[in-house]
Amino acid sequence: MLKVPASINQDMKALLPKKECNAVFLASALRNREALLLAETGSSAHGTKKLDTTVLGNVPIPVASVEEQNEFVTQVEALKSTVITEYDRLNTLYNSLAQRYFA
Repeated sequence: MLKVPASINQDMKALLPKKECNAVFLASALRNREALLLAETGSSAHGTKKLDTTVLGNVPIPVASVEEQNEFVTQVEALKSTVITEYDRLNTLYNSLAQRYFA
């Protein structure tokens, strides 16, 4: 998901969410369909992988109200924040233990 203006070439796909669709929710829904999308990729004439626009357009996305989408995003972002905090805490603990035992 881009958060800045960008351009793309013929080997990339861009999705612009409708006004009633939370972009983070859409990105999460597509990540959840990763196995399906990878199974549907083909090869282009010059050997790169490609995903046809028709295939991408037919990927089922859950229908949820904007409020439900926003609630989902809020919960996911809170969980991500917790994971990052715990990772930092464990990394600090590891560094402390490594310094104690290997210094």
